[in-house]
Amino acid sequence: MNRTILLLLVAGLLLTGVASAQDYLEEPIDSPGTITGRVVLNGEAPAPLKLLITKDVEVCGLGYRERVEVDVDENNGLKNVVVFIEDVPLGKAWSEASVESSINQETCRFQPHIQVMRNGIDIDVINSDETLHNIHAYELIGRARKTLFNISQPEMGPIAEVMDPTRGNQISLECDSHDFMQGWIFVTDNPYATVVDEHGIYELTDVPAGTYQVSVWHPRLGIQTKELVVNHHDSTESDFVFDIE
Repeated sequence: MNRTILLLLVAGLLLTGVASAQDYLEEPIDSPGTITGRVVLNGEAPAPLKLLITKDVEVCGLGYRERVEVDVDENNGLKNVVVFIEDVPLGKAWSEASVESSINQETCRFQPHIQVMRNGIDIDVINSDETLHNIHAYELIGRARKTLFNISQPEMGPIAEVMDPTRGNQISLECDSHDFMQGWIFVTDNPYATVVDEHGIYELTDVPAGTYQVSVWHPRLGIQTKELVVNHHDSTESDFVFDIE
C-alpha cells in the first residue's frame, strides 16, 4: 500500500478515536453535587438601543424597538447569561426536552431571546408572523463569524434545520428582513448548561464529584471562567461579577 495513503488512514483512525473519546456519556452518578450562584453587574447598565421600525408595522409594531443589550433586575442581577461546565466526559442523562428545541419568530422577535440547545439536534425554525422573515444564524468564532444557516420564510409555519456548529458554541440570530431583531443560542455538548433566571440566579444539578471549569457567557459582556470543586452530596456556591464602565 502506498505509504501516504497508509499514513492518512492511520491519522483518520486516530482522529476518529479522539472524537469518540470526547463524546458525552450518560452514566449513573454516585452522590452527585450541585453548583449554584448568581451573576451580577458591577456598574450601571447602558441605556437600551432604540431602533426604528421601518416596515411591517402591522406585525412588528409602530415607532421604535428597544434593544436591551445589558438587562438587570433591581439588584443588578444580570439576565440573559448562560452558565455551563466545560468538557464534562460523563454524567446525568439528557432531558427529553433537549431534543425538542425550536426558534420562534413572533411579533418580529426571536422567542426566547436567549436559549441553550443540544449540539447536533434537529430543530424547528418557526415563523409565527404573517410576514416574510429571513432568519440568519451566525456561528461566532472569536471576533469572526460564519453563516450556520440562512432561511427565507415568506409563509407561516416551521422549517426543519440542524443545529450543528463545528467551531464555536455561540450563535447569533438576525433577520435579514428586520434589522432590529436579534437573538442568541448557546450550543452545548453536555447537559450541564443553563440560562440564569430573571434575577441572575443559576443552578446546575446532578454534577458528578470532581474539579471543573465553570463558565458564564453574556453576549455583550463576554466570558468568565472559574475552577470549582464539587463534592459528593454537596452544594458549591459561586457568584460571577461582570464589570462595566
